[in-house]
Amino acid sequence: MSWSQDLLPTLTSCLDRHLIIPLLRFQEETAPTRAEKRDAQLALLHTLVRTSMIDYALEVWQEIEQDQPLSEDEQRGLEGRAALAERRESIVLALKTLHIEVRPLLQAVSKVAKEAQISKSDEAGIVDDKAPPRVSLDLSPTSTSDTAKIDGETEASNLEELPQLDASVLDKVRQIRDVFSEDLFDALYEYARFQFDCGNYAESRELLRLYRALVPDLDWERDLGLHWGMLASEILENRWEPALQEIENLRAFITSLSGSSSPVLNPLQQLQQRTWLLHWGLFVFFQNTTTLNYFIDLVFSLHSSSGAGTDRNVSGSIGNIASERYFTAIETNAAHLYRYVVAALAICNKRQKRNLFAEVVRSIDLDGAKLSKDPVVGFVESLWGNLDLGTAEDMLRECESALRQDYFLRDSVDAFQESGLQLIFEMYCRTHDCIDLHGFADRLNMDRARAERWVASLVRSARLDAKIDDRRNQVLMSYQPLGIYEYVIDTTRSLTYRTSSLGYALDRDTHPSGGTGRLRGHGRTGRGHGGSGSGTGAAPMGGSSRSGQREARRVE
Repeated sequence: MSWSQDLLPTLTSCLDRHLIIPLLRFQEETAPTRAEKRDAQLALLHTLVRTSMIDYALEVWQEIEQDQPLSEDEQRGLEGRAALAERRESIVLALKTLHIEVRPLLQAVSKVAKEAQISKSDEAGIVDDKAPPRVSLDLSPTSTSDTAKIDGETEASNLEELPQLDASVLDKVRQIRDVFSEDLFDALYEYARFQFDCGNYAESRELLRLYRALVPDLDWERDLGLHWGMLASEILENRWEPALQEIENLRAFITSLSGSSSPVLNPLQQLQQRTWLLHWGLFVFFQNTTTLNYFIDLVFSLHSSSGAGTDRNVSGSIGNIASERYFTAIETNAAHLYRYVVAALAICNKRQKRNLFAEVVRSIDLDGAKLSKDPVVGFVESLWGNLDLGTAEDMLRECESALRQDYFLRDSVDAFQESGLQLIFEMYCRTHDCIDLHGFADRLNMDRARAERWVASLVRSARLDAKIDDRRNQVLMSYQPLGIYEYVIDTTRSLTYRTSSLGYALDRDTHPSGGTGRLRGHGRTGRGHGGSGSGTGAAPMGGSSRSGQREARRVE
């Protein structure tokens, strides 16, 4: 399965346009041929012209034509350069107009922040000549990265600075909100949205935080858009801890809109929102151990008492809502995400979570035709589903090149390969009474001395009842039959989850038109940042009866 040809088009249907840009840049950088690189550049150009990052679009256009001018077919759907230049002027003018409109509010906030800084210095008995850290709301930012922005010539009077908004400043800002009109707050939100569309993600984030502080009572559509906008800004600024917290905030908000008593979102909308959250979260989930464990807990609705999240608010709340069924969202609406679930379970160093492979394999069996080309899924299916160690070894070798081509997993190749070898060895030990170390080392293409040390370490870490015979260079396994108590626990481990999934599917069949109808506004985010989305979002479910049959088969 090619990531760029098979997975990328599917993933982008659930992402905002700005989130697609780094994916296309990665595709361009890793393209093996000049033709594929040009295709990636053209896709990037078509994406950029649908945003307000006109200078960036013109730069990419120039890069493409350095090799060969655009043909008529390649220019189809694109505005001419003259039209783009004219549109750029209108964008700069609109940005200036919005800035002038919200300037009184920004100046008042800056004054409050400065007074708060002086007050802190006086209380500490320190004279601090340094100004508080500031985020520049520059109307003419320059392009320094792959999120290049509009760069135009503006006067110094058109610049406004907004300090970093900590909790104390936001508390003081709330006290002056009555001074300003609601129309000014709406202009502030539009200004934040416009800054985001121009690629000014840090500025947009701070403006959205200010807007949330000034307008606490939002309608659910605007609040939903605000959550998605904050998450996108944190992701595009590579701020992974705040992004993880925003994912948790958004998860909780989606849950509140899906309450059983009077849900705002109908079942289809709930499924769409959860599918989008899983896709957006891919940028965050494979960044470190904390985010990886959060992903597993989110998908399987596990209790996180072990502290998988960044704090108690993140780690302790996922398992309290067993009805969220993010794993069901993958089964029903996003089978291509099995690759990332399998990778997360393999890389995870917590053995109790690796035991979830059996649950994943049972679900993959229902979608085998769709996933037959994915070596990552094929690896776990061969190993856990078919106990075919030879095929699993072949699949593991294919996984290396597949993961290097995957934007989200490219930094996890070595960890996945190491974990894959461990999983193969553990399964090999469970299916053999005696293992020849030299033969096994040859199969793994390892030096024999290194293989012996590696196997000895794995025997200890895997907690296998085995002994190593140094004279015969063998590993001798001691088999103990599973006790009735352990057998019952293993068999009924997922019974609660399966029962709730079946009840959810049956309820959806019984009440197919529940809820308030489709989301109004722009795409996935209500009125706000979804305006720059790449499409209409997740594809509609083909029918509820199939999902009901799926869950019935799972329980059987």
